[in-house]
Amino acid sequence: MTKPQLFTAVFFALLLLLLYQIALMFRPFLFPVLWAALLAHLTYPLHVRFTSFVRGREVVSASCLTLLVLALVVIPISMLGVLLAREAITAEQAIREWIASGALQRLPEQLRTWPVIGGLLQQFNDRVLLTPDSLEQGLLSAATFLSRFFLEQVGDLLKNAFLLVTDFFLML
Repeated sequence: MTKPQLFTAVFFALLLLLLYQIALMFRPFLFPVLWAALLAHLTYPLHVRFTSFVRGREVVSASCLTLLVLALVVIPISMLGVLLAREAITAEQAIREWIASGALQRLPEQLRTWPVIGGLLQQFNDRVLLTPDSLEQGLLSAATFLSRFFLEQVGDLLKNAFLLVTDFFLML
């Protein structure tokens, strides 16, 4: 290999390494930029029509459309989060009532009567000793964990939505 060929090979190797490092640096911004491009592409025709409706005032048109898109995204996601939290609490209460009614004590015997599940349950029970008390504790802890997890996530979602709207109005 001659000296110019070696220089070219090293140059391209360093170039690829630098491009890889740049890609790693911009990786966290990839999805927000793609969402922004998608929203811009979808709302541009509406922006053109609305600009002509407000007699060529592009700032008014852009501000109104930004508020509209913000409302169309933030409000449904916030409502969905609140509904998810309510359902998680309801599910935890239903599981607690189901356990309190004694249905968990009868569940292994009912499952053993099923053709496929009964055999699998028997094999699993032979390997791992499952008692109704351990099943009850595991089910209650899982229900409590999931309920708390959803409540925390909804709280974070609502906090972030509030910060997004607040930051938006501060930028104006």
